[in-house]
Amino acid sequence: MGNCILLSHIHVYGNELYKHSILSFALDHCRKNNPNDFIILTGHGVRPDEDILNKADHTIWKDEIDEMEIGRGHPKIVDLGVSYALEQGFKYLVKCRADSIIVIPNIVEHCIDILKIEDKEILVSLGTEKVKYGLGDLFVCCKPSLLKQAWRPDRWDYNKNGLQNFGIGFLENLHYTYPAFEEWMKFLRSEVSYRDPINLGWVDLLGPHPHDGSKWKYFLQNHTIESLIDNEFNSELYVWGKDWNHIPDTYLDEDFFYNG
Repeated sequence: MGNCILLSHIHVYGNELYKHSILSFALDHCRKNNPNDFIILTGHGVRPDEDILNKADHTIWKDEIDEMEIGRGHPKIVDLGVSYALEQGFKYLVKCRADSIIVIPNIVEHCIDILKIEDKEILVSLGTEKVKYGLGDLFVCCKPSLLKQAWRPDRWDYNKNGLQNFGIGFLENLHYTYPAFEEWMKFLRSEVSYRDPINLGWVDLLGPHPHDGSKWKYFLQNHTIESLIDNEFNSELYVWGKDWNHIPDTYLDEDFFYNG
């Protein structure tokens, strides 16, 4: 079996139907730029039209929003997609937000090359923390079996965010005792590859909170769909985290990760 891309972390309230347009485009972009990979979509809330859902190779969509999932990593809905990838025997997966795109073509192979060069089993991105057990949960590349073992909704602590739940799950999967905070970076550097969003070509289509569709409207006003799908735009202006008012000081970046 080949590789797959899991698009998830999307929910749609009744006043957020613009997300259907974002999702439709993100699926088209993913297909164009990753023609050899199987696309899995998971989400919840107001159901998109079937012609949108059918752009994925396999869709798991819950029509009712699970409020407990939001802001906590969407543990259950993501796990459904990971379980399917594992059952189907895919070798590697990239898990990413369904309201974003990756402008590097064949992103799974790109990430696998990084893992091989750095002799690691998992690659993550923004959200990984310096002094907590936070592991970036919105962009992940690894084997489905590893993600299934580290992503444990049955042990999810809903008083913590997705980053910390994922980090703790990864620690426990490797049978580590909880290191002192000052040892956390040593652990990460020994077990994980990291890339900043800009070096993954990870573009945010939704924008920061509060979500109102304005960023997507800006995209459509300033670019053609064709130019966006063909990556004929300056993606660096729109990478994940670029338009946040403030990136938390606890979040690490690529230079800190590799150079200290």
